Amino acid sequence: MVDYNEWNAAACERERMIARSILETEAREASGELQVLTADEWRARRAQRRTER
Repeated sequence: MVDYNEWNAAACERERMIARSILETEAREASGELQVLTADEWRARRAQRRTER
C-alpha cells in the first residue's frame, strides 16, 4: 500500500516532467534544432536506411 501523499507527490512530479519535456521539444522545434516528420516521411526514411545497410 502506498501513502496517498507520496503517491500524489509522485504523480505531480511526473506531470511536471511531461510538461517540461513538451516545452523543451517545442523550443527545439522552433529553433530548427528538431525536425518533426509526418508518419509517411518517417516510414520513407526508415525504408531508405534499411536499404542502405
